[in-house]
Amino acid sequence: LGAVGLHISPDGQTLCYSILAGSDLELHVLDTKSGTDELIGLLPRPTPWGSVAISQDQRWVAYVSALKLFMPGDTTGANDVILMDRLTQTRTVISLNHNGNAANGSSNLPSLSADGRFLAFRSRASDLVPDDENGTSDVFLYDRINGQVTMLSRSVHGGSGNGSSSL
Repeated sequence: LGAVGLHISPDGQTLCYSILAGSDLELHVLDTKSGTDELIGLLPRPTPWGSVAISQDQRWVAYVSALKLFMPGDTTGANDVILMDRLTQTRTVISLNHNGNAANGSSNLPSLSADGRFLAFRSRASDLVPDDENGTSDVFLYDRINGQVTMLSRSVHGGSGNGSSSL
C-alpha cells in the first residue's frame, strides 16, 4: 500500500488508499467491516499529498487526477479535482473554469463536508472565477447542490488576496 493520499473516515470503517499497479497509481476505497475493496480511479504520478477526501457517509470521494478521461481535449496537463458519487458511480470534474472548460492551472487538496455537499480545494488556476486576479494559489468552495464554485481566499475588501492561499 502506498501512503500517498491515505485517508480514513471518522468512524474508521472506510479507508481510501493508493496502490502502485504496474505503471498506474490506483485509488481504492476499502470498507474495513465488509472487506469490499472498490477501485475509484487512477491518480497522477507523483500524487500531491492530501489528494483524497471522503464524506462521512462514505458516498462521496474527492480526488486529484491528471488523466483526461473526464475532459477529452484537455491539453493543459494540469491536475483536476474529481468528485465521485459512489452510489451512482458518476464522476464530475470540479475544477473547471468559469466557462465550463479545462482550467488553466492545477488544483489539489480536496476537503469534503460531512454530507458531501461542499468541497473545498486549492487551485493555481486563474480562471475558475472571473475576478481571480492575484496570479497565485487560492482556496475555492464547490457547492454540489447548485454547482457553483466560489473563491474563498479574498481580501477584507472582497478582491483577490495578494499572496498564495492554502487549506
